[in-house]
Amino acid sequence: MPGSEKSSRWLRDGVTALGGAVFLAACVGLARADLETIGAVVVCLLLIALLGRLSLRMPRRGVVLSVSEPLVFGVLLFIGPLPAVFLAGLDGMISSARHTRRLRLRLANGAMMCLSIGIAGLVFETLAPAGFRADATHAESLATATMLACLAFFGVNSGLVSLGEAMTKGRRLFDAWRETTWTLLSYSFSAGTALLAWMFHARWGNLALAVGVPALAVVYFVVWTRFEKIAGQERHHAELQNLHQRTMEAFALAIDSRHPRARGHARRVQAYTDEIARRLIATTADPDIRQLGSAWLASLSAAALLHDIGKLGVPDQLLSKCLGELSEGELDRLRRHP
Repeated sequence: MPGSEKSSRWLRDGVTALGGAVFLAACVGLARADLETIGAVVVCLLLIALLGRLSLRMPRRGVVLSVSEPLVFGVLLFIGPLPAVFLAGLDGMISSARHTRRLRLRLANGAMMCLSIGIAGLVFETLAPAGFRADATHAESLATATMLACLAFFGVNSGLVSLGEAMTKGRRLFDAWRETTWTLLSYSFSAGTALLAWMFHARWGNLALAVGVPALAVVYFVVWTRFEKIAGQERHHAELQNLHQRTMEAFALAIDSRHPRARGHARRVQAYTDEIARRLIATTADPDIRQLGSAWLASLSAAALLHDIGKLGVPDQLLSKCLGELSEGELDRLRRHP
């Protein structure tokens, strides 16, 4: 097993263990709560189970985004960090169940959510004004605490995802993290929705539901539409790649059929090139080479397959002759083929 894969597995197991400990602590704290709090958590859990079926899978990365995140942030504001950790852990496992059957990955996803919302809850409780849940006059301070908690959630979540990808694929950590920065918009919307719901609830009570539910529907529709567009582009790209691959294979077959003495030569060169490139990436200490990804390997493989494509422009009578049977003029023409 490559060292990068081992490191990635250790990271995943470490996150699962640490997040599991945080989840158990939340369960213990929740068991000591009053019946009203437990009832509210049960209702939220049922909503999360329903919303978890509407989770979205991020194209290209395969990361699962849950549309129940605003509800988790809402629990953090309305009830407290321990119930939020409990619900976030279950939400992470429920939302990932649609996309993987591997229990380890589902547990790791839930543990990562526990750690993310746990750190966010710690930041929030440290910065939020005392007694804000009973007093609606601290909106500005509460907004600051909520947004900083959102940044903490994003930092932990995106950092763990990026670190895992950097270990698995040998990429630079910053490059992997940079691709996750757009999710800050989603998390900010979730935290902002929860904050608005708290403010409206503080003034108008249960009428806040009239704002929260439509907002969740809007964000789901916008993100789902964007993801579907990207997924469609990826399917089109995959179809073009498949067409290009079949075209290259047809060229290689045409080259082999015109030069019978070298039958299978293009495929052998391609196989040797692929293996050398993979071993080079796996064993080199050069960071610039280690970060070369699958696109570079595919381009190199295609070049190896078509390295003799210039022979298509060489007359059959030259290709069919042995080397000793060629005149100087024929040899010169053979050497000049692209």
